[in-house]
Amino acid sequence: MTYREKKLDSTYSFRGHIVNVRVDHVEAVGGRTAVREVAEHADGVVMAALLDDGRILLERQFRYAVGKEVLEVPAGKMDPGEEPVGSALRELREETGYRAGKIRELTS
Repeated sequence: MTYREKKLDSTYSFRGHIVNVRVDHVEAVGGRTAVREVAEHADGVVMAALLDDGRILLERQFRYAVGKEVLEVPAGKMDPGEEPVGSALRELREETGYRAGKIRELTS
C-alpha cells in the first residue's frame, strides 16, 4: 500500500539563489497534521567518474559550511536549459580537467 501525504498549505521561510526553504503543513497518516520542512535546490548533477585503473575520481573542495576542504565526487548545478549528460561532462571538465571516454546515466 502506498500512502501519500496531502499538502494543506505552504509558506517560504527563505528564498535564495541556489536554495529555497519552505514549510508545508500536510495531512499525514490517520488524518493527523504534520509539518514538513523542504529544501528546494537548483537542478544539479553528480558523477562517479571511474579512472582507467578502477579508482573513483575525487576532488578537494573548500566548503564554507564546514570550514575546511573536503573530498567529494565531481558535481555541480545545471545551467538553464542544459541536459543532465551535457552538464555532467561540463562539470567534470571544469572541476577536474578530465574528459569522459564514455558516460552512462545511472539515475535521475
